[in-house]
Amino acid sequence: MTVVQAGAGFGKTTALSHAIDQNLLASHGLDVWLGCEPRDEDGDHLRAGLSEAFDLPADSSMPAIADAVASRSPTPVCLILDDVHEIPAGSTGAALVEALIHELPANGRILLASRVEPPVNLARLDAQGGVEHLDESDLALDATDLAALAEAAGRPVDDVEHLGGWPALVALGLREGPVAAFLDEEVLSSLDAEQRQLLSVVVALGDAGDALLRSLTGLDPAARLAELPMMNHRDGWFESHDLWHEIFPPDELATTRATHLRPAIDYLLEHRDAERAVELACRGGEIDLVVRCLREAIIAGRTEDPETLRYWRASLPADSPPHPIITHLLGLIEQSTDPTTERCRQLFADAADGFSALGDTEAAVSAVAELGFWHHIQRDAPGLMEVAGRMSRLAELGEPAASPYIEIIGAFVGLAQGSPHDMLAAVARARAIPMTGRFEAIADWLEFQAREFLGDSRVDLADRYLAGAGAIRGTEVIAISARWRARFLTHAWLAAISAGSGDVTTGRFHLRQAEALAGERGAPQVEITLSLPATLILHEEGRTDEAEAAMRNLLDRIPLADDTRLSYNGSGALIARFGHHGLAGLHVPLPSRDIELGTALREMDETGTVEALATVPWPENSGMLVASLFLRTACEFVCAAWAAGRDEARGAVEWLLDVIGEPARDRLRDQTTHPIPDIATAAKEILAGVPLPPAETRSLRLLGNEMLLLGDQESNHDDWRREHVRSLLGYLVVHPESSRDAVMTALWPGHRPKPVVAICGRP
Repeated sequence: MTVVQAGAGFGKTTALSHAIDQNLLASHGLDVWLGCEPRDEDGDHLRAGLSEAFDLPADSSMPAIADAVASRSPTPVCLILDDVHEIPAGSTGAALVEALIHELPANGRILLASRVEPPVNLARLDAQGGVEHLDESDLALDATDLAALAEAAGRPVDDVEHLGGWPALVALGLREGPVAAFLDEEVLSSLDAEQRQLLSVVVALGDAGDALLRSLTGLDPAARLAELPMMNHRDGWFESHDLWHEIFPPDELATTRATHLRPAIDYLLEHRDAERAVELACRGGEIDLVVRCLREAIIAGRTEDPETLRYWRASLPADSPPHPIITHLLGLIEQSTDPTTERCRQLFADAADGFSALGDTEAAVSAVAELGFWHHIQRDAPGLMEVAGRMSRLAELGEPAASPYIEIIGAFVGLAQGSPHDMLAAVARARAIPMTGRFEAIADWLEFQAREFLGDSRVDLADRYLAGAGAIRGTEVIAISARWRARFLTHAWLAAISAGSGDVTTGRFHLRQAEALAGERGAPQVEITLSLPATLILHEEGRTDEAEAAMRNLLDRIPLADDTRLSYNGSGALIARFGHHGLAGLHVPLPSRDIELGTALREMDETGTVEALATVPWPENSGMLVASLFLRTACEFVCAAWAAGRDEARGAVEWLLDVIGEPARDRLRDQTTHPIPDIATAAKEILAGVPLPPAETRSLRLLGNEMLLLGDQESNHDDWRREHVRSLLGYLVVHPESSRDAVMTALWPGHRPKPVVAICGRP
């Protein structure tokens, strides 16, 4: 990899652009460029940008990005990350960059361009000679460069020699004269009054839009600012280069900021651009403005995007005093990570108390509503009743925003009383007043319940709930459970259970029923719930390559992550064996037993030996083998364990044959042609040495009158009525291992065995 580290104005981006252009003329590989931005401190945002750079879906996983590089092999691929200084060390974005460095295949290269040291640990790679560093000394213009540029500009080289080769300042100096005079006098003095006014506002505020500048200055900025150097005009917004801060006198910028900061925030809030207002207020550092903008964005604007919330939290002034809106912000961030924690509840409770103490009843409603959401997903009825009381008191104070939440709680009361008509009426009243997106989703869920009570299953309502609330961890389980009454999960689970225990025909029947009930398959959890039994059926039919491809395809489309883990929960062993790349970077693991079993089988596949199964922890009981591995792999596993000398294997084989019966014997027969010879031999030994239990229980009573029971029926077979048969069977039950002579001596002592005669020659 390559690290390009230099300050602003050293031409990093320009140099990289030229390098890419040269590569297009004489290609040595493929260049992929991504310019980083502040929100890339969030790993999900950065991963989406990387996915887009490689023309992949925005939710693509890291392995999918690595595969996109590998797919172009042997062509080298260089990923260029520009402005990496926008990603702070210790952030999830930095962690993703570090993971990317290790994930890239052999034909992958990476270049990091940054003003400061990149936020990743490169010590080990550097020690191995794997990092090339370029710094300001490499990018600075040397004497030859300066002489050539000065000659082209018709200027003496003395005018720029003292600038240390800083490209941006050299360019400015060659345009207007000695930089000192240029910065102090000529640059700003060369601007007319309108240009200088507009430019100072942009520099003081950090950025500003066309309409905002017109509102603040009464001037048209487009024609006056676009011609200036180091000024980016994109999507109607002007952004000034950092060097402009060096040009303007600090006292002038401070005066401009003091004059225009509050009017700018007023304008942004009036035009419902609360997100930009928050960013501007945080840059201004005036806490009263920060509080006002956060309240407008969160309480009135209902901003709920977790990425935006975390960005605001990181942008808050360091000396921000405690305030309920900041507590509320922290609660929303905690909720986006895990809405079930006690800290989440406490933050919203503290925010609600703080807003009430300030007399801000609308904000208090918002905090109490989030507190109610916490009690809702906890299924805490007493807590919901307490929330209802707080909402009622806020409504008594004349706060209209409390009304919809009181109606939502009333709908839950109707649910508890089994009154669908009351539920529907309460939901209709709640929807008459705007609520946050998640509470609108809960209204959808309550409507689904009410209509189900009335016999009208509405899967589309479950999907709407999932779309509205599914981004919050844990709520996808509620959304999926809403489909239960539409019999979707019933058939999906029966498909997996039937196929996993050997009945593929029944499994396919239930899978078709689940697919018919699923409706639109856009929700990731629904897609996983359908795809896993389909993959399992392929596997149980012996189509292992197809099953492995299906598993990898599913993990590429819907990566294994915190918000999909529960839907993948029953397939950990298959993922570890066939789709193990999906386990990379997973912070909340699947059941460890499944991972251990699947990993051992993967090692067996890779080495062609059964050594890994000699030490893998054995499940507590044989039934767990089928629960983790399903029937075909469970039979393969016990054969491999038998070959590895595991004492537990015989008990597992006997359990499989006893409980599952003939389907298990069929799967064991399949193992006799296993590509690993030791497993094939073990399967033959098992089939020859372990008897198949009868389909029904057989009981022999030897005290009193002998009686043979088949199930609960007494046998009346002709052979059973023969005394010698009854005696022989009774003896063998008492003496399960005995020679023929011992049996004859015990039962017929007068019998003399005939001598054995060897006949040689002709018969």
